Amino acid sequence: MQAVKERIGKVARSMAPVHIHGESGTGKELVARALHANSQRAGGPLVAVNCGAIPENLLEAEFFGAKKGSYTGATHDRAGFFQAAKGGTLFLDEIGDLPLAMQTKLLRAIQERSVRPLGATQEEVVDVRLVSATHRDLAQEVEQGRFRQDLYYRLNVIEVRIPPLRERREDLPALIEALLARLARDSGFEHVEASPAFMAAVLRRPFPGNVRELENLLHRAMALSEDGILRPEYIDDAGSLAHASAAPAPYSAADHAPNHTPTGTAPLAAPVAAPAAMPAAPAVVTPVAIPAVAPAPPVVEPPPPAPAPPPASFHTGAAPWMQYQAQFAMPSLGLPTGSGAAPAPAPNASAAPAAHASSASAGGATVEPLPSDLQAWLDEQERAVLIRALQAARYNRTAAAAMLGLNLRQIRYRIERLNIPTEPDTRA
Repeated sequence: MQAVKERIGKVARSMAPVHIHGESGTGKELVARALHANSQRAGGPLVAVNCGAIPENLLEAEFFGAKKGSYTGATHDRAGFFQAAKGGTLFLDEIGDLPLAMQTKLLRAIQERSVRPLGATQEEVVDVRLVSATHRDLAQEVEQGRFRQDLYYRLNVIEVRIPPLRERREDLPALIEALLARLARDSGFEHVEASPAFMAAVLRRPFPGNVRELENLLHRAMALSEDGILRPEYIDDAGSLAHASAAPAPYSAADHAPNHTPTGTAPLAAPVAAPAAMPAAPAVVTPVAIPAVAPAPPVVEPPPPAPAPPPASFHTGAAPWMQYQAQFAMPSLGLPTGSGAAPAPAPNASAAPAAHASSASAGGATVEPLPSDLQAWLDEQERAVLIRALQAARYNRTAAAAMLGLNLRQIRYRIERLNIPTEPDTRA
């Protein structure tokens, strides 16, 4: 960690962008604040942004600002992160979570040192120093096409790598002392001290969560301590990933037997001794013969009703278009059900099948030939349905549309397209 401090002291005076790389919980934001505090911009603002916590549709407005009326709810002009950090440092945490579209806009803002707020026509000059951080390997993200290569080179001018806590255990005593002092001050404790046994137990832990996990452990131990002395029994493994990821015991059918007692658990009560008069169980259990019982007479259910015969124009082996025709039968409107009067001919009926010739099959059903013009045939069927619906509704188009599940605009369109009269034919 001493090497990180020395590197911070060297690069803090520069205006070059700095990229901080480290695992989650290693303290990347603390390094960014140290860079800002030791730079010439220490008197300016430090704006920290978590790029992964901003919805994608709000990124541009949050970064570059927005003008009044540029989107719904924009009642006044608002500054973005670049404008808010003017003269200071803009810290972009989790920069690897930015989508590619926003990466392109961010690259232009870095190159031009100006941004265009949402809804504006002119660009605004901004003066910020960029510090970015991520737990991802950006070089690998570039190779896999998830991060722009040109933006990577713009951000990674100077790299500061923070080693995980498991690689710098010599820093643990100093970290524990500093964290305990801050936690005691924030919690109102007058005196907090870590016992040697507690320190030894802490030093043996792997800390996959790094400094954040260490801080949580100390906070938990302080809450459990009554005299301000932290002891190893206050370390609760329930918050450790290593403990949480332990595999559960395999399932055993014997564990769920009625009289089974789990291993390592005392029985709830002493077993009750059998009375002396109770005979011993035989070694071999002989099955008892059960007298034969005459089976009950089977219940004879009436046969299911025979399905209704298909219409004359419908055949089980017919093509799907013929089954589609049968679905147009609407008895409530008095429409044809496959037999009876044919619908009124359409003006383009000449494009329909030349003749609806039927040939008697072995079962007596008739099969219509395929239409030579499917669209004309469908128009003819639709026209017949609309005419029947209008007649049933006495040419009230609203009522006819309701019968067919349409709205008034839809039925008007179909009536005009198929040239259907909207009034009854009163000619004798």
